[in-house]
Amino acid sequence: AEASALPLVSLTSWYAIRKLSGFNEVNSIGKRALVIGAAGGVGHIATQ
Repeated sequence: AEASALPLVSLTSWYAIRKLSGFNEVNSIGKRALVIGAAGGVGHIATQ
């Protein structure tokens, strides 16, 4: 069950970081992001 949820939380994390916050390869150098709620699946992947 956990292995099947990994792709979903990974894509959700990617969408939140890249699309909603505007981070990308060019403008994220030297910047930081605060991940609140890293105990859940999406937050756990986002911190990695």
